[in-house]
Amino acid sequence: MGIPGFWLFIVSEVLLAVLLLITIPYLRYPAGKAFFVLVFSALVWVIMYTLELLSPTLALKILFMRIEYIGIIILPLSLFIMAVINTHQKIITPVWMLLGAMALMFFITVWVIPYPNAFWSFIDPPIPQGVGFVNVRTYGPMFYYLFIPYSQGLMSVSIIILVRKLNRDTMYYWRQVALFSLGMLLPAGINFVYVIGFSPVEHINYATASMGVSSLIIGYTLLRYRFLDYLPVTRDIVIEAMSDGILVFDTLGNLLDANSSAERMLGIQDLIGGKIERILPSEIMGKVTPYIEKKLKSSFIMEQREKFFEYQFTPLEGNSGYQSGYLLSIRDISEKERYHREVLRISRLDPLTEVLNRRSLFEEIERKLTSVSQGKGGLSLIMVDIDDFKQVNDTWGHHVGDRAIDRLKGVLLEAAGSKHMVGRYGGDEFILLCIDISEKETVKLAQSVLDQVSRLPAAEGDVRFLISAGVSSSDSMNACELSSDSLFSQADEMLYDAKRGGKNQVCSPSKYERQ
Repeated sequence: MGIPGFWLFIVSEVLLAVLLLITIPYLRYPAGKAFFVLVFSALVWVIMYTLELLSPTLALKILFMRIEYIGIIILPLSLFIMAVINTHQKIITPVWMLLGAMALMFFITVWVIPYPNAFWSFIDPPIPQGVGFVNVRTYGPMFYYLFIPYSQGLMSVSIIILVRKLNRDTMYYWRQVALFSLGMLLPAGINFVYVIGFSPVEHINYATASMGVSSLIIGYTLLRYRFLDYLPVTRDIVIEAMSDGILVFDTLGNLLDANSSAERMLGIQDLIGGKIERILPSEIMGKVTPYIEKKLKSSFIMEQREKFFEYQFTPLEGNSGYQSGYLLSIRDISEKERYHREVLRISRLDPLTEVLNRRSLFEEIERKLTSVSQGKGGLSLIMVDIDDFKQVNDTWGHHVGDRAIDRLKGVLLEAAGSKHMVGRYGGDEFILLCIDISEKETVKLAQSVLDQVSRLPAAEGDVRFLISAGVSSSDSMNACELSSDSLFSQADEMLYDAKRGGKNQVCSPSKYERQ
């Protein structure tokens, strides 16, 4: 045939046809459809270029050249589309419109406008008899200044987009993208060298011949790593679409992978390869570090920026059983945590007054007594109730009695401030749980509560009322007898003494018993 290395073109056609068949099962994926068009375009390019080389007449050569450019024009665009789909890039509509308009312009110029034109300045010469191959094309300004930037630019950008995944993917994905990029770079590079005037054989473009090698590389990538379904489905469609944040670190603490949810939750972006201590806030590192050192699985909840997140830290093991890294998952549990805390809050509060209920009072006292038993601070109780409360209910009705209870609660909460706690013991009885103040200071606080209640104005529909108070304190008890029951019993006894002594007064175990 007189064409050096002609067999390479035939091999490329066969291998591209096989690759096209291999691609058919992937048509169910968007990236698979784009890749199918990519391979088909390459196959059209190779077949038509081969027929162009073999054509004995100028008319046939021009026909095959025109068909050939269907593949040449579509190939870089389909590669770009596949790269965009695989990497979830956001491309604005005007860019797609521009690329489509350029491709249409090339088609119209090649197929409709007679030569010479802006794409082919002229086609010459007539093919002499008995000559196996004569170059028949001379490119014009549209080819050099528009088509070359379009085709080479799209292919280069596509490769760059895919290679950038190398900075975002674990080693498994690294090999997939690297092999696929190598397969695409080979013909793209040879084609570029041919366009600028260098070729092993003058006027013959071996980029199409090299597609056989590219087909082997890309086919291996498809079969070995399942590039078109494993990567987008498992990594991007599953992991990237998860609402949970996912971060993967190696054993040295380098970030190998992170989905967009993790980046959003932590306020990070493009930190693949960064150290764990630089990526995670110090409060999270403080929680995680002990488990990293001990290689233990753990979980904890943290409140950040008025939200609640559950962190799960899991050591990862490779096939050999050795630790290969760490997985940190982050789940936004704000709604669940707020609901849980609201349920917990309601379970701790008295439904009428929304202060601590009786059970919660005992729990708080028991918790504080643990510190008191270790010599840390003191604990006092002020038990109060409304004098002649039954008469208030019987005379004015329970709704007036409820308002009296609510007004008393307001006075107690004001007296408690942020240091002490208020709870409802039952009926009209309340407990003011006093933290780290002496019995003398507790008596003074109780007296101020009585004075405040006595000065309450009688609002419309309400009645004036007075209260009595009994004080108990850890100061007046031996360590062996100190308990929540003994404190309640003592406060109740002192309240009874206050009632028996004339009401509207404070009683305590010490010399400050009556004020």
